[in-house]
Amino acid sequence: MDAACATTYLRSLNVLLSVVCLVVLKDIVITYRKQLQPRVTCARRAEVPAYHASVHDIDRAAAAATALVLQGHNPGPSEPVSPMLHALLLALYPLHWFFSFLYYTDVASLLFLLLAQLQVAKRRYWLAALASSLAILCRQTNAVWAAFLLGQAALAEVEMEWAPGLRRTQQQKQEQRQQRRTGNDNLSSFKMQPQTSDSTAAATEAKADAAAAAESVTAARAVVVEGPISELRVALIRLWRCRNTLVAKLWPLLLPPAGFAAFLVSNGGSVVLGDKEAHKAVRHGAQLLYFAGWTALMLWPELLTSATASLRDIVRRRTLVSVSVAAAAAVAAAAAVAHVSTMVHPYMLADNRHYVFYLWRRLLGRSANVKYILAPAYAAAWALLLAGLLRRVSVLWVAGFVACLVAQLLPAWLLELRWVRFEVRR
Repeated sequence: MDAACATTYLRSLNVLLSVVCLVVLKDIVITYRKQLQPRVTCARRAEVPAYHASVHDIDRAAAAATALVLQGHNPGPSEPVSPMLHALLLALYPLHWFFSFLYYTDVASLLFLLLAQLQVAKRRYWLAALASSLAILCRQTNAVWAAFLLGQAALAEVEMEWAPGLRRTQQQKQEQRQQRRTGNDNLSSFKMQPQTSDSTAAATEAKADAAAAAESVTAARAVVVEGPISELRVALIRLWRCRNTLVAKLWPLLLPPAGFAAFLVSNGGSVVLGDKEAHKAVRHGAQLLYFAGWTALMLWPELLTSATASLRDIVRRRTLVSVSVAAAAAVAAAAAVAHVSTMVHPYMLADNRHYVFYLWRRLLGRSANVKYILAPAYAAAWALLLAGLLRRVSVLWVAGFVACLVAQLLPAWLLELRWVRFEVRR
């Protein structure tokens, strides 16, 4: 028994779990690539830009590609990186790699969340519910991400429900267009002057194509101008219309959040099992600023690409004054959050064996003015993250992710970057 509790054995257990995480990550990459591949092909045939894809493109884009956007995955170019290399890149994420050699519950917690994600992708909801329950047992706040996976599964099921109808609508429009062209050809066969009739038919067809192109451009512009609000509204309406089907299929995924809610009631409304005073819930808004800064730092090569494309869109659609006002408001909001809700947990300053101790002593807490000096960087980090997300996933997905992020980080008094590992992997 003593050998089983030895430091070497316990740390070796986490190394083993990290290897399993790598295998699960590879399976997740393969699963999502298989699901994305046919939809990418449909989106390319539809010739609709990825950043314009939303519910307004149903009549023009392939049904599967549109439904995929509702689920939260925008079609894009195929990735040349092999699944194992992709998984290895994720497994080498600094925080995960560092804690793989220490005895904490973080690696086991992440493993069960990844298993739940994989089973949701494969629509094995009983297994996903089991994995989510084990993740909550490892770390109580994982109930937030169990709820997020429930929402993701709901979007996927809505896709399955609506995709056949969307395909039928697209097919009917194609048939109607073909019938109009056939009718024009038949009409031209009765004309006395074949050259005139041919030119008339060609002109009619050209007008129809021009009208379709103009309609497509108008729809694309509508997506850019009013897309987020309209997309969110349509997605919520579809979720509501499919509510009975969703409950029948997804009720196993309701069990982990429901069990956690029962635990909260029985534990006096607290998620803590140990020292409740040291881990009491607070309103630590600065956690959201730290998250954005760290995540942008880790993902900046990818985020810069999205930011460049988003900046071009903004320049085309907004004036310099409006952009300046929005940027100033974002910086002011970040500074206000830092001013009102920057907190220092006693544990963070009491133990110099943790890198957060030095991060605070040498940067974040070096001066009372540092939090205001960093406000522009926090605002830019959030802008980068949102720009990167909105060019890849639906508004509803982003809204759910941000809501879960707030529920996870806002009540946390202690600053620990290792708590954001699963959020970054999203």
